Amino acid sequence: MSRFFVVLIGLTVLPAADVVAQLTIPAPQHHGFWVGGGLGYAATKLSCGLCGEEGSRIGGVSGYLRVGYTLTPSFLLGAEIDAWGGSAEPEDPDNDTVGRFMGSIMAVGYWYPSTRMGLYLKAGAGMVSYRADGDFLTVRSFGGTVGAGFEVPVANNISLVPFVNYLDSASGELKLDGEPIGQNGSVSMWQLGVGATWH
Repeated sequence: MSRFFVVLIGLTVLPAADVVAQLTIPAPQHHGFWVGGGLGYAATKLSCGLCGEEGSRIGGVSGYLRVGYTLTPSFLLGAEIDAWGGSAEPEDPDNDTVGRFMGSIMAVGYWYPSTRMGLYLKAGAGMVSYRADGDFLTVRSFGGTVGAGFEVPVANNISLVPFVNYLDSASGELKLDGEPIGQNGSVSMWQLGVGATWH
């Protein structure tokens, strides 16, 4: 009887597995130079001893541009520019809302654990810059990023890419109107969105 059930399960599972395999999204083909861009939502935070409400995480629109070269089908190397803009209501209603801006440029590696699917993990390092417009509070320092995404082919050499990233910077010197104020600060950002890549 047990042998009968093993055969029955085999006859049921194998065809089902074959159907699932046929429905699997094909992996994009990686070769040569590639370029990509994306938009999404990001929450950014400036951390420092004198930041006050600046130290809260602020949401806003973010985007990236990236370009690079395929070293192997499983590993890509590129340069990535990220930008973010947001604003927060001031604690004092008599004050104007002040915009905040963050930008980074980094060298990034993208690793695909399996060439049969479009999942990638990324890590990189470079420079991060933050600015609070109005009072011109700025900080610039070395930073790093990690993230993940999934490339879904939609046309010849073009893929849609849902992604999530995290960026963090080392402590850097805070400046007010270009002058050091004797305090350090760091910047962090969570980013979620959708992009497109052309290989």
